[in-house]
Amino acid sequence: MAFTSRVNTPTRNWMMLPTGWDSAWKTARTAASSTPAYVAVIGDSNAQGYSTTDAPNKAFPVLLRNKLVAKYGLYGDYYSSSMSTRFMTSTGATAVPGTMPWTFDTTWNTTAAAMNNGFGFTMYQDGTTYPAAWVNAGSGSFLTPYACTAFDIIYHDSVAGTWQYNIDNAAGGGLVTNTNGAWNSMRRIAVTGQTNATHTVRVGASSVQYACGINGIVTYDPTNNKTKGIGFANVSGIAQAAELWMASPNGWPADRIQQWQGRSKTAAATEQLTGFGFPTQPHLAIVELGINDCQANYGVIQFRSALRRFVDALRRGRDGCSVLFVICPNPDNATTDTTVEYTRAESWSMYADQIYGVAAEMNCAVFNIHADWLPTSVTQGFTAANDPHPTDTGHQAIADALSPLIV
Repeated sequence: MAFTSRVNTPTRNWMMLPTGWDSAWKTARTAASSTPAYVAVIGDSNAQGYSTTDAPNKAFPVLLRNKLVAKYGLYGDYYSSSMSTRFMTSTGATAVPGTMPWTFDTTWNTTAAAMNNGFGFTMYQDGTTYPAAWVNAGSGSFLTPYACTAFDIIYHDSVAGTWQYNIDNAAGGGLVTNTNGAWNSMRRIAVTGQTNATHTVRVGASSVQYACGINGIVTYDPTNNKTKGIGFANVSGIAQAAELWMASPNGWPADRIQQWQGRSKTAAATEQLTGFGFPTQPHLAIVELGINDCQANYGVIQFRSALRRFVDALRRGRDGCSVLFVICPNPDNATTDTTVEYTRAESWSMYADQIYGVAAEMNCAVFNIHADWLPTSVTQGFTAANDPHPTDTGHQAIADALSPLIV
């Protein structure tokens, strides 16, 4: 019996581009002049831009976003709570350079249990005491990066209790009290009718531990009025691993991968398996995970299972969702020109193999930066000798390589 390969000749070294892998995305971006097209980047510190000089502006997902918006217009952006200095310090990492849109004080995420819950990341107000009424202490704030008239607060309703938010009033006026239903689900608060200006959103006054759990904020382009353009979400952050999205008795919710298909609730007993919408249910998903699975010695079988379930969930939420796996560099200091390596770097090939396996099985694309850059990523300026994360030059190179496929 004869077999015909479905893999095209790559347009660039170290890419695997199966026939039809991007059909859903091509259809969506072509229609973006009248219908929103959604992109999600699910990654770790590499995709967050940990070693750039300005993570909010120079990480490769942002560079791709800018090119897409310039060509197709803007629907909106999702800004995860991971885009905050407090998130960095909660993970024990050095703060990522650049001005972050989110600011949280030390009443947020002071315990490890408050990390890696809900959709993407959740910054929980998990201190032992809270302000009885709104005060400047004990709060988080978000400054919209551009003028807008509407935005959504995305939060995780994990425990019964109340919390408050206000718009453009740091002193505590115009308070709105939000009541949780302990639904163990992400929820959306739509804020509309604002003046076309930059706005500050403040959140806090959690009535009990974890009542106020913030995933992020969606800002909408005021000229397109939620009708068209690119919706872009970079849900990446330090220490993220595919394993952390898997079913777990310690997670909120227990199976976080389901969030990508748009799983949510409209009442305590009414679960919707799809339909949440942006920032979930993307037409194109860029998945850059694995290095932390390798470092933590999460098994390759679990890693492969997580990747497969990501694809399943994404395509349940968006029929035929186009998926692109990115394999980031994981150099070892014995055979490459780096002096510092991630833990267990010598095992990275086993995890990369699983990415290729799932991609071949489920008709996804792969960009293998590890194979493209090494063994001389330092000499080429893509990484620093003492840090395996991509530099500004490295992020620009990734964006330049992916742009012809995506934009």
